[in-house]
Amino acid sequence: MTTYRDALREVMTRRRISQASLCRATGISASMLSSYLDGSKDIVTDKFCRLVNAMPSDAQTDFYALVSPERTSPPAVERSQNVLHIVKCFLAEGQCDGKTFNDLIGVLAMGGGKVQDPAFSSEDSSGS
Repeated sequence: MTTYRDALREVMTRRRISQASLCRATGISASMLSSYLDGSKDIVTDKFCRLVNAMPSDAQTDFYALVSPERTSPPAVERSQNVLHIVKCFLAEGQCDGKTFNDLIGVLAMGGGKVQDPAFSSEDSSGS
């Protein structure tokens, strides 16, 4: 597993992302970023997250693949994509009324969670 510092440095090099552009996008000083990348200083988590989130999505994917090879995108992105897929399926099947849509969007807004398939709800499994 690659360190976060090494992964950020590698992705910036591979994707030709300049320190200046990340500093502009995040408000982090050039000296702070430079000191972090050369290993002379650490950076607080909030600032680090801002750096990663300021990169294009393909660069973020590269970053997550380097630091956690079994996962190529942040968990929140995966959750969001899963919930949006469920919403699309409901819409395509005509099974998504206003309440169901709002419930699904609520799950997305609250950071995920289990979404029960209505085909397997307890009302339908009573055997009646």
